[in-house]
Amino acid sequence: MNNILMNQKKKLTKNLIWNKLIKLKNQSFIFIDIFIIFSNLFVLFQVNIPNQTLTKTFIASFFYTLLSLILYFFNEHYKLISLYFNSRYFYRLLAYNTVLFFLTWIINFSNEISIYKVMKCWFFISTFMCLSRLFYRDIINHFNVKVKGRIFDSIIYGAGQAGALLSTNILRYGKYKIKFFVDDNSELWGREINGIKIFSPDELSNIIDPKTKIFLAIPSLNKKRLREINSKVRELNLNLLRVPSLDEINNQKISIDKVREIKIDDLLGRDSVVPNTKLLKNSIEGKIICVTGAAGSIGSELCRIIIEFNPKKLITIDNNEKGLYDLSNDLEEINKRGLNVKYFLADLNNFSKIKRIISEEQLDTIFHTAAYKHVYLVENNPFSGLHNNIFSTLNLSKLAIKYEIKNFILISSDKAVRPTNIMGVSKRISELIIQAFSHSKNNTSFSMVRFGNVLGSSGSVVPLFKKQIKEGGPITLTHPDVERYFMTIREAAQLVIQSSSLALGGEVFLLDMGQPVKIINLAKEMVKLSDLKIKDKYNPHGDIEIIITGLKAGEKLYEELLIDSNASETSHPLIYKAKEKFIPKKELLSLIEKLAITIKEENKLECWKILKILVPEWDPSRI
Repeated sequence: MNNILMNQKKKLTKNLIWNKLIKLKNQSFIFIDIFIIFSNLFVLFQVNIPNQTLTKTFIASFFYTLLSLILYFFNEHYKLISLYFNSRYFYRLLAYNTVLFFLTWIINFSNEISIYKVMKCWFFISTFMCLSRLFYRDIINHFNVKVKGRIFDSIIYGAGQAGALLSTNILRYGKYKIKFFVDDNSELWGREINGIKIFSPDELSNIIDPKTKIFLAIPSLNKKRLREINSKVRELNLNLLRVPSLDEINNQKISIDKVREIKIDDLLGRDSVVPNTKLLKNSIEGKIICVTGAAGSIGSELCRIIIEFNPKKLITIDNNEKGLYDLSNDLEEINKRGLNVKYFLADLNNFSKIKRIISEEQLDTIFHTAAYKHVYLVENNPFSGLHNNIFSTLNLSKLAIKYEIKNFILISSDKAVRPTNIMGVSKRISELIIQAFSHSKNNTSFSMVRFGNVLGSSGSVVPLFKKQIKEGGPITLTHPDVERYFMTIREAAQLVIQSSSLALGGEVFLLDMGQPVKIINLAKEMVKLSDLKIKDKYNPHGDIEIIITGLKAGEKLYEELLIDSNASETSHPLIYKAKEKFIPKKELLSLIEKLAITIKEENKLECWKILKILVPEWDPSRI
């Protein structure tokens, strides 16, 4: 008990000393500066002005010291936080002193004090003042560390600018002790940053303590190299943490020391490409934009990006009350400029309701993301899925023409290509509607964007696997050879908006999804990221088992983006466009009219016949 009380007393004393040092900083610097300036000026005047009495020297020194303090106070010098003393602070101090001594030399020109001697005095005063700030900064940092204590050893992977900045922040505030740097560049091995040595990555294998943190301080690292480093660190049973990306640091004002764990999103797909802000602005700025399915994964991210680019008004439509409420709260937080955002709880198949919204809001652009997207659910509720996805698109297309909306963009899916399920068929027919309307005489530019799986979306396997891992498994996988394309929600939404800026009418825009990912490999990687082990015949005592359940009805092993192999490049490196076969508008609408009757009557036989005419590449026997 006595030891505990003594430790608490010591900690309290350290806290008190540290707090007093901070509170007394301004007053102490004033007195330190007075002493430094006065003493140096006193020597300058006493030694270099003939027949100078001590009284005159004292008065002159006092006058110029007072003048310097007025100059410092006028420029709010003592409001600067000395704890962050850096080169910028140093140059400002030199600038103040240069002005002061230039005035001193001009006023005392008649006393024949040479500029050399004045500059010599300037040098000593500036040096002592800077040293006092550096000394104060190091004392505060020392007590800061002692008060907060250090908990874990750490290693910084990357000895570049980000690594150096991270080490400075950790040494100043962190609760980690930096053992050393590692870097792939052999020319840096053996050198030091902030007194900390740089070694080869091979040195990581000598770490025994599994609590040691590895900080990956290479913000611009590509995904391939990230996967390699992460795999190596995981093999050593160490924890890899990553500093924010340059985009996060610049745009969101996140400090470099806000490290986070590696997420599955970081490892999947290809490297993101910086969005073309000109294309984004052209699509959004000053326009009235409508997003349907606004509460969904893609729809909500579209809304967030649209808010960033200053639209005249944003109209959101969804029939999910909870989702729309959550979206409104989310957008309120980021809507700093107070842009006009409206939220409509409505069903797109309620033609009169949607007509009233569109006629009143005078839209420029519609991003149509609303759809039933879960293959398994739509497969078991085919008539609901067909009715919702097809006729919502048809209703909006008719209204877009009637009210001369400039741009209509359908968000489609790779499942529309040679579909094997009802959801894919419904999306393909939605595409046919857009293509047919784009080739009819009207003032609306119709286009569509087709892409694959989006990380973190409601239909993605990633949230499912996370849930299964959290519950202790097993992970359920339909087939060991299933492959899917992946893209982050934000990048997909950015590319959708940029595609709309490239649209002339009738294009099928395809997003470059990178290389496909084997879902079984994704599952294994997610288990590793959770610090768990796969349970299989090679490791029967593992944590998470992967069970193969067999392909579900309508599920593909592989997904495609092209119906015909004729995609061409656009001005954006990740956006391609294609012209595909379509059904003329008159013929299409006649078939859809018949389809509507079979859906209403739930006449499966007749409905399937019409679907086969509309989408001949679909094989209903697989359902």
